[in-house]
Amino acid sequence: TPYTRPGMFANGQPLLFAQEVFGEAPCGYIHECFYGEDGDDIQVKTAMSRVSAADARAKLKGEMPGFLPVHRPLIWQFKEQDPKREPMKGDLKNPSLPFIQRTMKKIVESTAENPATVRVLFYGQSIVWQWWNRLLMKELQEQYPTVNFIWKNLAVGGWEANILSGVFPHDVPAFYPDILFFHDYGDMKLYEQMVRCARETTAAEIVLWTSHLAGGNDVKKFTEKRDSRSLAILDIAKRYNCHVIDLNRKWCDLCNRHGWSQNDLVCDGIHLNGLGNWYYKDFIQEELLRLPGCDGDEAKTGSDRFYARDDASVKTLADGTLEFSFDGNRVTAVSDGTGAANLKAEVRLDGRPLAASTNHWATTRPSAMLAWFPGLYQFGFGKTQPIEEDLTLEVIPNRADDPKEKVSHGFQIWGGDKIQPIRFKVTSSVTGDEGEGLSSGTFVSKSGRLVIPPKAWLSWPQWRGGVSRVGARTQWKCYPLFTDVWTAKPAGEETLLVQGCANAAHKLTIRLPKGAKSGIRGFRVWKPATEISR
Repeated sequence: TPYTRPGMFANGQPLLFAQEVFGEAPCGYIHECFYGEDGDDIQVKTAMSRVSAADARAKLKGEMPGFLPVHRPLIWQFKEQDPKREPMKGDLKNPSLPFIQRTMKKIVESTAENPATVRVLFYGQSIVWQWWNRLLMKELQEQYPTVNFIWKNLAVGGWEANILSGVFPHDVPAFYPDILFFHDYGDMKLYEQMVRCARETTAAEIVLWTSHLAGGNDVKKFTEKRDSRSLAILDIAKRYNCHVIDLNRKWCDLCNRHGWSQNDLVCDGIHLNGLGNWYYKDFIQEELLRLPGCDGDEAKTGSDRFYARDDASVKTLADGTLEFSFDGNRVTAVSDGTGAANLKAEVRLDGRPLAASTNHWATTRPSAMLAWFPGLYQFGFGKTQPIEEDLTLEVIPNRADDPKEKVSHGFQIWGGDKIQPIRFKVTSSVTGDEGEGLSSGTFVSKSGRLVIPPKAWLSWPQWRGGVSRVGARTQWKCYPLFTDVWTAKPAGEETLLVQGCANAAHKLTIRLPKGAKSGIRGFRVWKPATEISR
């Protein structure tokens, strides 16, 4: 069932990201609908009008699927004199292009008979959240119809590197993208820390880019002398073997060609207007090029390899156990459809049950309670083994003996605001009541599976006007990054066996009854890069 991204709700009301309309005239209209639990499948339709927003909306109305219950409209204005966009060109001589060729080869060589699956993640803050990337994915899906794009946008508006770096290790390794599009503002040391995290924990190929011009940036000044931030991004990309797009230089050149100022492609001094979104998309998309004969660099960007059942690394022991030796931190099994009926085979890693390690578990991002921010900033697993469950945290009335003194929550990021501690309760879909806590202290659930520290409430001081609303809720899921019991699967189905283990040599065992067919055609293994900047 389709529904809007949970993060677009606050206190039961859907939020619009922006209403970028100034005056009555030429404008466009975007309609978006999010599917899936985390908005990983997004439908985009667009219309433009030289008359009015109402006219653009009317053009779209007949095309909208009637069954979609909720949609998120976005309106923007453009100038009557704006020309049609220049054609995309790209640069085959970009020295960083080899660092995305494993992914580009998958995409370009995908066929109906042998379709590719490509996991794509957009990560950063509000500029990355804007709709240029929806348009990019829409065009890629149309250009490569046989590719199964599994993609998400997990950007959080307002979260610069000093905040985003705290959730990056939670968000990115769990999704484990084939290609990561990343841009963020703020502290460049923490920006680099996030790039390093992606390199060390995933085999993702990484795309970075220099920033567009905000309203306070003078085109002439930025044309004549490179800014320190752009230079830092170019340097980090080189040291961590990332594909880098010099969008800042493209932006300056575009403005110079058309005689535009730094304000002509933004709507409020920093966020992209309609034309700005289109050019931002173009400047990224035109650099996603395939270099014939280049398959990437495994040592510098990581590897994604398939090992057939007859490979030397796969053995069948005398008792029927299937043993696979691999080096990496993510493994899937590809089925051939011949698995024995009613098969239930225990899967172990290095002789131990997979469920026992918290490294093999993940959680979805908590839905929003205040504006678009995740309901909790950071939280973790306790001492008790995790289980698959849905968790709900709800704000409840304070008790008479609760502390009244206002306190800061974790970090003083937005001017040192303080609020009265909030009382809450946590409920599990499996074990029910998990206890109550105060936002000023560390909460440990009754089961011992969940720990919520005071810094989990990072966002709340900024929204002190609404933090005490009793009944406000945030929800998330705890789910496994493993398969502990292997069963027969249809031919071609790819099943995650384990993710999150150390990037090292391991032995995976599937305990099959003697003579039973596993139905496994082979294994796919992801291994992060071995050559990482130090």
